[in-house]
Amino acid sequence: MKIRLHLPTLLGLALSLSACATQHLNFTLQAPAVVNLKAKGVHSLAVTTFEGPGDSGRKLAELLTAHLVEGQYFKVVEREKLLALEQEQILGMTGVVDEKLAAKAGRVLGVDALVLGKVMPHLGQGKLALSYRVVKTETGEILMARQVIGGNPAEGRGLRRTFRKDEGERPELMAKLAQNAVAKAAASLQPHPVKVERGFENGGWLFGDADVKQGIEYIKANRPEDAIAQWEGIVAQDPMNSAAWYDLGIVYEIMSEFDKAEKAYRAAEKITPKPRYMEAVGHVKAAAEAHRKFEEEK
Repeated sequence: MKIRLHLPTLLGLALSLSACATQHLNFTLQAPAVVNLKAKGVHSLAVTTFEGPGDSGRKLAELLTAHLVEGQYFKVVEREKLLALEQEQILGMTGVVDEKLAAKAGRVLGVDALVLGKVMPHLGQGKLALSYRVVKTETGEILMARQVIGGNPAEGRGLRRTFRKDEGERPELMAKLAQNAVAKAAASLQPHPVKVERGFENGGWLFGDADVKQGIEYIKANRPEDAIAQWEGIVAQDPMNSAAWYDLGIVYEIMSEFDKAEKAYRAAEKITPKPRYMEAVGHVKAAAEAHRKFEEEK
C-alpha cells in the first residue's frame, strides 16, 4: 500500500536507466496495519503458545514475538513470563486457550491484549496456515481474527521439488513456510514497510525531453525539491506537457503531498488519457487514505 517515503530514504533510490520512455524508481513506504489496535486500546500485548502439531505452536509464537519486538510498535511481554504462567496452569500448556482464560492471563501479565493462534501445516501442498486472533484482556473481546498462508500454490510446487519428502528435509520446509506466514501476520498487526516501484516518464519516445529528464537527474541526486521546481517550471511554460505533470505527481506522492499529486495526475490524464495516468489517480487517492490511517496509528 503506497503512503509515505521519508526523505532520508531517498538516498536509497535506484533508477533503472535505459533509452526507453520510462525510467523506474524503487522506494520504501510505510503501510498501516489491517486493524488499528491502538485505537481499540491495545498498547501492550503478548503472544501465547499457539495450538499446533509438535512444537510448531511454540516456534511460530516465538517468531511472531520477535517480529513484534523488532517493529517497536507495541510493548511486547517476553515469552519467559508466558511460559511461567503455563507452568502455573494459568495458561494451557498445549496452546489451547479460550477468550476467558486469555483475559485472565492478560490481566496477570498486565497487558492490554493476547494473541492466540493455531498452526495448520500442509507440507505436502507446500503451505502452512496460521489462524490467529487478538483478545482484549479487559473484556475478553476478540478485536481481530485472521488467517494467513505461508506459501502459495505456485510456491508450493517449487517447494515440493526443492524439498524431498523424507522427514530429514521437512524441518527446513517447515521453517521456510513459518517465516513466510509469521511475516504476513506481523504485517497485519502493526505498521510495516512495503517496497514500491514507479516509472518516471522522460518526456518522449526513445531519448525523451532534456528538460523533463533533468528532473529525473535531480531525483537520482537526492534533490526532490529541485526536481519539483524543474517540472513545475516546465508545466508553467508548457501546460500540455503530460510527462512533466505525471512525474511531478510521483514526487508529490512520495513527499506525502497527496492533494497536489492528485491534481498533477489529473492534469496528465486530461492531456493524454493513458491507462498509467488514470491508474495513478486511483492509486494516490488510496495512498492518501492509507496515509491517514497510518498517522492515526502513530
